[in-house]
Order: sequence, then structure tokens, then C-alpha cells
Amino acid sequence: MKLFRSASFLLMVSIALGFALGASLPPYTVYALMLSGIGVKEYGLYFELFTAIFVTPSLADFLFNEVAMAWLYSWYRSEAGYKEVIVFLGSGVLGNLASLYFLPPNVLTSGASGGIMGVFAYYLTRDAFLRGAKIKDLVYVFFFVGYVIVFSAVLFQNVNNFAHLFGALGGVIAGVAEYSLKGRGDRAE
Repeated sequence: MKLFRSASFLLMVSIALGFALGASLPPYTVYALMLSGIGVKEYGLYFELFTAIFVTPSLADFLFNEVAMAWLYSWYRSEAGYKEVIVFLGSGVLGNLASLYFLPPNVLTSGASGGIMGVFAYYLTRDAFLRGAKIKDLVYVFFFVGYVIVFSAVLFQNVNNFAHLFGALGGVIAGVAEYSLKGRGDRAE
């Protein structure tokens, strides 16, 4: 089965391992892996920009992320291959950097949603370019990503929408960069 050899499956396993760590480790250890403005800005714990993407002690967040990754796989079948992992990590880190800037320094945040939003926005942006990259298509990308962000904010309490929004922006940037690097001549007709 292709799912088990895909980038999406690797990300799903990583998210599951992060939840297992978040649910089983002592709270003080989990807090050290979550993103904290104080930890990064005052103590130089830059690894939190990465570890916070995966670790989460929230069952609801974990389940939502797993369903979102399964849904992305069902639509796109990891067409981008392991570029999907790079987009996920880059978007997750960008979302966490935005969180450091916009959230109070004493707020702890974690979860894979910023990376997932990045992968989602990447595929939507890539598809918009494959269709001819009309401004209307890119507006639809932003509208749909915004809808998902609002939906998750209504569904869950304490959602870090800065991570979602800037994660999605990372995916759009990745989609635009890929299209720009390939050039218009390689575009599928």
C-alpha cells in the first residue's frame, strides 16, 4: 500500500510519536519541548521552534492533526514526495516564529497544525499555478485556508491562529517558489 511508503505517512507517524511523548512524559519535560517565548528569547532554547511542531499533550489536537493528514493524503497522495516533509517543517517553524512575535512570552504552544496548514496551502498554491495562476485562484487559496483557520478556532479552545496563518503562508511561499524555480515552460497544460 502506497500510504505506508509516503511522506504523509511519515508525518502522521511523527505526529503520533510527538503525542505519545506529550502524553507520557512528565509535564516539566513536555513544557521544555513546547514553544515558549521566554525559553527562546531569554534562554536561547531555539530547539523549541522545531520540537513544538511535534509534541502535544492534547488528544483533540492530535486526532485533528491525524485526520487532517489522512485527508491531505486522500486528496493528494503525497504527490510532492518528500518535499512535503520540507514544506511541513519550514511552515511549522515559520508559524512558530510568528507565534514568538505575536503571542505573550509566557504562553506555551505546540502542535503540528502550522506545518499541516503549510502542506495544505502548498498543494492548493501548486494546483492554482498548474491551472494557469490566475489571481482568482490564489484568492481562493487564501479564502479556503482562512475558512479552515476560522473553523478550527471555533471548534477548539486556545488555538494558535498565528501558527496556522503563518504556516499557511509558508506553504504559499513554497508553492510560489517551486513554480518560479521550475519556470513557466514546465507547467502542465
